[in-house]
Order: sequence, then C-alpha cells, then structure tokens
Amino acid sequence: MTAPCPGKKGIFSLSVEDIIHTGGLILYLAVVFLPAGALFCLSFLSYVQDPFYYLEYLIPDIRQFSLFFTSIFLSFAVSAGTMATGFFAAVFLWRTKIKILANLKWLIFILIPVPPYVYALSCSSAAGVAGVSFTGWTAVYFVYLISFLPFSILICLLGLASVKSDFIDAGRIFSPDGEVFSKIIAGLSKPFLIAGGIIIFLLCLMDYSVPSLYSRSVYPLEIFAEYSSSGDTSGAFLMALPLVFISVLLVLTAVRYIKEISWEFSKNPDHSINQLKFPGYVNYIKITAFLIAFAGVFVLFITLISETGSAGLFFSSVTNAMDNIRTTIVICLISSVVCIPAALAVSKELIKNHKYSNLWWILVLFPLVLPPPLTGMGLISLWNGFMPFVLHGTLIVPVFALLSRFTSFAVIILFVFSKSGDTLLIDAAQIFSRGYLDSLKGIILPLLMPGIAGASALFFALGLGELGATLIVMPPGEATLTMRIYNYLHYGGSETVAGLCLFMTLLTAAAGLIVLIAIKRDNHSERYADD
Repeated sequence: MTAPCPGKKGIFSLSVEDIIHTGGLILYLAVVFLPAGALFCLSFLSYVQDPFYYLEYLIPDIRQFSLFFTSIFLSFAVSAGTMATGFFAAVFLWRTKIKILANLKWLIFILIPVPPYVYALSCSSAAGVAGVSFTGWTAVYFVYLISFLPFSILICLLGLASVKSDFIDAGRIFSPDGEVFSKIIAGLSKPFLIAGGIIIFLLCLMDYSVPSLYSRSVYPLEIFAEYSSSGDTSGAFLMALPLVFISVLLVLTAVRYIKEISWEFSKNPDHSINQLKFPGYVNYIKITAFLIAFAGVFVLFITLISETGSAGLFFSSVTNAMDNIRTTIVICLISSVVCIPAALAVSKELIKNHKYSNLWWILVLFPLVLPPPLTGMGLISLWNGFMPFVLHGTLIVPVFALLSRFTSFAVIILFVFSKSGDTLLIDAAQIFSRGYLDSLKGIILPLLMPGIAGASALFFALGLGELGATLIVMPPGEATLTMRIYNYLHYGGSETVAGLCLFMTLLTAAAGLIVLIAIKRDNHSERYADD
C-alpha cells in the first residue's frame, strides 16, 4: 500500500486554513456583490416585461445630459486640483526641517475620514465671518478640495516615499534638479498620483451631499430624486448606467497603475529629495499648497468651536442626539468587526500576486463604481424580494450597507500593512506550528493586529459619515448621526449642528488616531525585527 504524499489533498478535502480563507472570500463577495446583483436582476426583469417604458431611462433627456457632464467636469476639476495641491503640500512636508510642521502631517492624516459636509459648515461659517460670498459651484469645489486634501497628501507622501534615493542621486549627476524632480520624482510617483486621482474622482462623482447643500444639482442627486419620487429601483438603476460605465473604465485604469506600485517605502527623513534645489516659483507653490492644507485644518476646528458657542451647548447638542449616536455607533461597531475576516481573506489574494490578482483588484475597487443610493436600493431589493427571510426594516440592513461600501478600504489597509511587514515569522509559524489554528492564534493575528486595528478603525470612521445608502435603508423611526446633521444643515439650527459636527469630527479623528497609532506600532515592530 502506497503512503500518501505529504500535503496532498483529495478533491473534497480542505484544511482549516482553506475553510477560513474561503469563508472570508465568500463573505466579501456576498456583502459587496449581492446588492448589485439583486438590483441588476430586478432591472433586467423589469426591462424585459416593459422595454418601451424603461427605454426612456436608458436615453437621458437634455437636462440629464447636462447634469451628467456637469458631474464629470466637477469631479475632474476636484480631482486634478486636489492632487496638484496635495502633491506640492506633500513635497513641502517631506522636505521641511521644522519638526512642528513635519509632524503636522499626522494631524492632517487623522482628519481623512471627516465627512465633506462638516467642511461645508466650517467653510460657510468662516466665509460668513469674513463677509465673503460663499455660494454656488465655487463653494462646492472649494469644500471638496479641502475635504479630499488630507487623503491626497497621504497618497502623494506615499509616492514620494516610494522613490529610491539612488535614482535621485544618479539623476543629479547628469541632469539639473528641475529635471530630476519632474522626470524621476514625479515620474516614479505617477502610479500613486493617477490611482489617487481616480479614487478622488469617483468619490466626488458619486456624492451629492455637498452640491445639495449649496442648491446645486448633480447626476447622482437626480438618481436619488427619481427613486424618491417613484420608488422605481429599476428605473433608477438604468439611469445610473452612464455613471457605472465611466467608473468601470476608470477602475480598470486605476488597477493598471496600482499593479506598477512596488509598495516599498523609505522611512528615512534625510531623503535625497531634501538636497534638491527648486526655482523660486516652485517654492512659492509648495508653501501656498501647504498653507491651504493647514488653513483647512485650522478653520475646521476654529469655526466649529466658535459656532458651538459653549461647552454647555455642545453637551446639550450631543445629549439630545444620543439616540442617533447610539444607533450610529452600534451599526459601525458591528460592521467594522464583521468586515475583518473578509478583508483578511481578500488582502491575502492581493498579496499572492497570481494570475487572478488583477481580477481581485477590480473586485476590491468595485464599490467605487456604484452610486451609494444604488447600494441601498439593491439591499432593499435583496432582503425584501429575493431572500426567503425579510430583514428589510431592521438595523441589520444598514450594517450590510456599510459592509458593501467600505469593506474594500479595510482590504487595502490590510494589504498595505501586510506588504510592508515581515512575513518570515508567519511562514515559519505555518511550517513548525502544530496546526493552522495554533499559528493563527499565536503568530499570525498578533503580527497582523496593528493592521486589523487600523482597518477596523478606518472602516468605523468612514461608516460614521455614510449618507447615500443608509438614508435609504434605515428603518422607520431610526436615523444615524449623519442623517440628523444633514437634516439640520438644510433646515437650520446653527449652534446645534455645529456641536454635532464638532462631535463627529472628534469621533472620526479618534478613529483616525487609532489608525495612526497602528501605523506607528507597525513601523516600530518592523524596526525592532530588523535590529
């Protein structure tokens, strides 16, 4: 009788590791794609039953064409302006020798998850105090620019950190510093800049909260208005297809550039970029970009604190909204924990870099192609029509809405942590441990804990500001903190809304601080391992 080969498995034989990993992948695919799949099936069936009626949704009228191209132009302008400003601000922060200014980037980073509507309130308040008119598309553009700038600076700093000093030193031998900066530094940072710009473009394209605050219409708001007036999910989905088509093309482009990133970063502050000498006008641009970023942070806190009035009014606003705060925290906590198994499994697929890794990157970025209201409509279609048990009308559906929208961001955080860490201990644990569960409990989870904490905290912070999907799926009588704030922003209550926006900022900043601590701890562990 022939002894079996070590490690060989039968067709139906799965190890514990395979079962856990497969379960995580199934969880991710289910929470992300089931709502979109249900919406697609429902729309297809409706179109087949009455093609002439739904054909009008596929052919936009003149007004819808105008809104569509307005949204495209706005998103492009915001993306280009934000990435350009963020790049020069990042160069300033990377080169500065003033420690206080260099450390300011950490404050900027923890404000990345702050919702754009909070910046809308702070900018409008500051403009009112200064006696400056702050309305229309100018206000919409500036609010988006300020709100996406922290994310842009982070992406650009990662791009700068990915440039090896040897390339800069070699380039300075044969070319002037200006060419080294434009061809080597900016050139090697291009994958980060393009991928980051595409993400900002898509986030802006799918959002309607800021334009609606300034009485401006965009195409996603038209989709939401159509669903609100008719309740026709199929018509709303067909209307959204132009947005989805553009977004899919951009996601495919982003994946191409993401695959070019090495994910190896320099942590040395004495980078060769510090020795480059720029023309005077470039220095002015860098300082101006940094001042814009600093002003956004400064104005955010100063206006919210001054508009709140006093500590008593702040606590009164928070106390009156305690039911909404409790609901929001419960939903975000549950979903931020549930997302981790799925994020771990998918990030592992991305790390493998096999022939399907491009497909997995597309699946990870898929939530960016779907307008948030469609996620809510898909969940209603799923739980109220396709599933044998009805969850529509419960708080479980908002949990699924957050999972569908933000699990991808947890995947990316865990992927970056895993790529920047040392996997030798994990490989050794899988070889010498008594079983996968032992290595998971003793080695893998402790090593990945900073990444898990960071991914969960970022998910929690993003969930706090979610509006588009939760606005549709929240059960009657329930509302999140963002829904309450958004209502106040439209109908008044300046002191109350300022207090709630300040509380939202502090809450999201606290979650961002957890992400920052996780990054610091991961870097410390990596240096300790190297020693």
